[in-house]
Amino acid sequence: MTAAGQVASTPLKRTYEDFQQSNFDENSINVTNKYFPMKPGTRHEYDGSTLEEGKTLSHRVVFTVTNLTKVIQGVNTVVIWERDFSDGELEEDELTFFAQDKLGNVWHLGQYSELWDAKEYTAGRTWFVGHPSDAKAGIMMKADPKANQPDWSEGYAPPPYFWTDRSRVRAVNQKTTVPAGTFSGVLVTEEYNEEEPSSKQLKYYAPGVGFVRVGWAGTDESKETLLMVRTEMLSADKLAEASAGALELETRALVYSTADPSVLRK
Repeated sequence: MTAAGQVASTPLKRTYEDFQQSNFDENSINVTNKYFPMKPGTRHEYDGSTLEEGKTLSHRVVFTVTNLTKVIQGVNTVVIWERDFSDGELEEDELTFFAQDKLGNVWHLGQYSELWDAKEYTAGRTWFVGHPSDAKAGIMMKADPKANQPDWSEGYAPPPYFWTDRSRVRAVNQKTTVPAGTFSGVLVTEEYNEEEPSSKQLKYYAPGVGFVRVGWAGTDESKETLLMVRTEMLSADKLAEASAGALELETRALVYSTADPSVLRK
C-alpha cells in the first residue's frame, strides 16, 4: 500500500451522524454505493487468521446479502447474514441492517449477533437505532469518501453493547491482489472503537465489489487478516436457503416478544 491519501492516525473528537428518516426514500434497500454494493444473492467468502492467547487460528467469514428486508425507525433496510468461523467452528452468527440514503451513503441501523462455542450457543445481543433509546445509526460507507475527510461514526450502542466503532479514509486509489482476483481503484479505510483508539482494522474496498481484504495496524491484539477467496451470485434456491437461515436467527431473537413479561411472585 502506498502513502497516497493517508491521514493522521490520531482519533478526532467524537461526533454522531445525523440520522433522519426523511433522508431515505423507497429506494433505501437498493444499495448501489460504489464501494459497498449489496445486491440480493451476493455471497462473499473470506479466509484468514486471528491471534488468540498467543495462538494463530484460522478464520473464515461468509457474507451473504439476503432477500430479506426489515423496517427500522421507518426506514426499510437490507438484511445481511454474516457467519464467522474460528479454527473451523462457528464463532459468531450475525444479522446486520443497512440502508442507502438519497445521497448514496450506506447507513448501519443495527444488528443481532449470536456467539457460539464448540457448536453450543453461548450468548446473543441485539440493538438498533432507538433501541435502547440512546442507540444511534451510523454510516458504514460514505457516498463519496475522500482522503483527509473527518472520521465518522458507524453507529453507537451504550453498555452492555459497547458499539462505538468509527471509520476514516486511510488511502485511496490503491491496488491489491487476493485469491478472488486483482483489484484497482481500491479504497482503504481504518476502523477503530473508542475503547481502543490505537487498535485499527483496515478494510480494502474494491469498486463494484465491496471489501476484498481485511488487515490490521497499531495495537490490534487479534491481528485479524482476511482475504476474499470467492464471490458469487447465488441461485434462486440457494438464496432462498440463505434467507431462511437468516430468518431463523431473527426468530430466536424475537422469542421473548411472543411471551408475556415476567412478573414478581405474589
